[in-house]
Amino acid sequence: MNSESLQTHSINSEQSPQSNIRISRPPRQDGTVQTVKEHLEETGAIAASVHPLAELAGKWHDLGKFDPAWQQYLQASIAGNKCKSPGHAIHGAALAWKKGLHGVAFAILGHHSGLHNLGGADGIQQKLKGDQHWQSIQAIAKDELGDNFFNCPSHHPEHPLTEDLLIRIIFSALVDADRESAARFLGDGDTVKPATIDQLILQFETHYHHLIKNAADTPINAIRRDIYHHCQAAATLKPGFFRLTTPTGGGKTLSVMAFALNHAQNYQQKRIIYCPPFTSIIEQAAQVYRESFSENAVLEHHSGVVFDTHTDELHRYQFAAQGWDYPVIVSTTVQLFESLFSRRPSQCRKVHRITNSVIILDEVQALPTNYLNPIMSMLRGLVDKWNCSVVFCSATQPWYGILDLPEIRDIVPLNQRQNHAKTLQRVEYHYQPQTWDWHDLLQDIRQRSLQNALIVVSAKIDAHQGFEVLSELGNTFHLSTNMYAAHRRRVLKQVRDRLNQDLPVYLISTQLIEAGVDIDFAAGYRAIAGLDSIIQTAGRVNRNHKSHDAKCTIFELKNQGFPQQDRDKIQITRNLLKAGQSLHDEASCQDYFKSFLANPAVNLDQQDIQKRREGFMFKDTDTHFQMIENNNVNVIIPQEDTAKQLIELAQKQQRLSQKQWRFLLHYGVGVTPKLADAYSQEIFPSLRVWIGDYNPNFGIVTE
Repeated sequence: MNSESLQTHSINSEQSPQSNIRISRPPRQDGTVQTVKEHLEETGAIAASVHPLAELAGKWHDLGKFDPAWQQYLQASIAGNKCKSPGHAIHGAALAWKKGLHGVAFAILGHHSGLHNLGGADGIQQKLKGDQHWQSIQAIAKDELGDNFFNCPSHHPEHPLTEDLLIRIIFSALVDADRESAARFLGDGDTVKPATIDQLILQFETHYHHLIKNAADTPINAIRRDIYHHCQAAATLKPGFFRLTTPTGGGKTLSVMAFALNHAQNYQQKRIIYCPPFTSIIEQAAQVYRESFSENAVLEHHSGVVFDTHTDELHRYQFAAQGWDYPVIVSTTVQLFESLFSRRPSQCRKVHRITNSVIILDEVQALPTNYLNPIMSMLRGLVDKWNCSVVFCSATQPWYGILDLPEIRDIVPLNQRQNHAKTLQRVEYHYQPQTWDWHDLLQDIRQRSLQNALIVVSAKIDAHQGFEVLSELGNTFHLSTNMYAAHRRRVLKQVRDRLNQDLPVYLISTQLIEAGVDIDFAAGYRAIAGLDSIIQTAGRVNRNHKSHDAKCTIFELKNQGFPQQDRDKIQITRNLLKAGQSLHDEASCQDYFKSFLANPAVNLDQQDIQKRREGFMFKDTDTHFQMIENNNVNVIIPQEDTAKQLIELAQKQQRLSQKQWRFLLHYGVGVTPKLADAYSQEIFPSLRVWIGDYNPNFGIVTE
């Protein structure tokens, strides 16, 4: 900014006594203003608890608002004149860069637009070339704030991956503090004070003792109590990586929370973050935890949470979902990791609250192989530098020996796990090496006179073809993602009702049934798949120990569809089965994962995320880290009255509320762009309605 501009500001100051008050945002309705100085000091103070560099980022992030050009822009906006903002982030970023505090510069420059790459035409190096932006406001800023305001802590950079995580945490703390300062000024902050860990422990133990007080003295309840006590005992161990291996029905949901709460209390950790891979598990776990704690303890954060539009409850939820300022968070692994690898302010705002936490990863074997290296590296960074502990939960624990992780400590000792598994052994596995077609499987069901059975395959086409043949049994049902969610829930209810009444029922499903679905069949059949998938299918067989000779048959299906990424896993499983290894033995599971992950052909960082992180290419990292690689288009199936009414409303209004949109998604099916173009009609962008056939038994029909 040249001297002529400064002189203009001085003249304006003489003309208007108030014009020399540099304000941060439009005044409140009562005329109260927040000055730039007040906002910077408050933002820095809020961020200070996270890291000294986060405090500095807070103090410097809006120095550009001292620029007379920005103040003129703000006054014009207040007057109702539309004009382009001259920007205000680059000034503080330039100062931080000049002083060698590159992490602070990244955070400040991106606090509205998102973290930039280091290099490239749009990179931070190019944007901050020279320090003219800081020089243009230096005199005004120092006059307003004083020289001491610009003192800064020293920082000695560590390994690039350590610095990458530090920058993300500084950025997160800045974004959150900036929004919090604005919310306080506008009287729009969340005034509900969450419960403390100490309070939660008292609530949880009261609830747990109430549950076990009248529980029957059965072998499974004895095992649940034993696992619970092991979790309490292990909570004294120092923070790090932990493994909780429990058989299906072992009471994992409550036991792992007992570990997490007591561990957090012992090591001053502030919250518990429970993340499974599937929404169905989240909803069940969130309900268990809500019953265990007070109202303001649990934040359930995923796409299925629905509120009425423009209610106070929705507003509080949106505020909490961005910030994760609750003692217990129940979310998805996708939400957790895509936030940690994101560049976007709204998604990153929660990242600094992942520090000082116990992170529970349920069904950990479901983490995507092609991102396993960067995921584990990020977790190690949180454990090594940010007082986190990580718990891997699964009945089929993966082997992570190939990854750079410290010791993973078992919460339940091996001998106890073996005893539990033996007591809870509900099924025998039978491998059928000769190829079957669907008529062979039909004949096997008839020969065994099975009253009910679960049949699981990996491909939707196999489920469809199997349903056509097995329908000869009568009372046969089908599940796949070719059916919309509300339809699938209705089918599951029908199947459960028949099982509960001991009526004949046969369900053929894709692997969507394998986790998070509480259902109990007398017999199971699994088309050859990875070992972990087979064990998950067996978890839906004889779940309630009604039989002493339940069987899960693993069969080779003629012309079976194999997802490309599963071929290696299937061959390893075949080798284990042919060698006669027991699937009840933990060692078989470890051998399976070891054979798969140690294969040089298996790429554990397919998108070179680690290389991008080491090069501080935040924008590129965000682009390439996509845990759900799905190009499908969601189309709405107009089969039920609710869907039809919402579609009609959307056509009339050309928009839907948040609650209406979430409800409508229960009637959606993901299809390829080619199918969407051929068989759907666009109502407005992002809303397409299926106009093709939809079969009441197996969903969309394209042939």
